[in-house]
Amino acid sequence: MFVITLRHGPGDGERVFYDVSAEELETFAKRRALIPIPLPLCGSDDELMRPEVSWETLGKR
Repeated sequence: MFVITLRHGPGDGERVFYDVSAEELETFAKRRALIPIPLPLCGSDDELMRPEVSWETLGKR
């Protein structure tokens, strides 16, 4: 099983971040014979209370 959490929002100035969407990862996973696992279609707020940052969890097997 493969689970990944995507961070959406601007970088923090110290690390490099790359934009990636759930759809892009789904396409990549299907090319490698991974099957999507149904997960709730909701993101989550940032635990550090940054309004511009949100999180999305995806699962494959």
